[in-house]
Amino acid sequence: MDDYWRSVRMESERSRNLLDGKAKWHLEMAETPMLCLTNRNMTNGASMILQKDIMKQAGEIIGSDFYVLPSSIHETLLVPIGIMDVSGLLQMVKEVNEAEVELCDQLSDKVQYYDREKGTLENAERRNQKNTFFIMNGEFYTGKGPMAA
Repeated sequence: MDDYWRSVRMESERSRNLLDGKAKWHLEMAETPMLCLTNRNMTNGASMILQKDIMKQAGEIIGSDFYVLPSSIHETLLVPIGIMDVSGLLQMVKEVNEAEVELCDQLSDKVQYYDREKGTLENAERRNQKNTFFIMNGEFYTGKGPMAA
């Protein structure tokens, strides 16, 4: 991500392409622990999330499941699980869309969750609600109420 922002500010400098296998990445290497997924032209690159082989390779680079933030129609941001919670990511996407992204370039306000094992994308907020539960008076509850026995 840091390389991407530098390349945007200084057109002569190119970002590293982690998908070509020549460069390595891990969380500790980056000031900003996220990756930018786009194409060579950096235009209409958000559609790359639909390419299963690219998403699988991104998961291998990140080394875990990850969130997909719809930065714009031109790129998406890939954030490793555990960096921020879903509500924080949703808030960030909404604020950036409102302040920084032109309406014609906005993709969505919804954060997606990429499951490496299944190779699928899922709405992160919905997934989070499904997986949220608590115990009260010895009874199991999800965010929606008592669990069926």
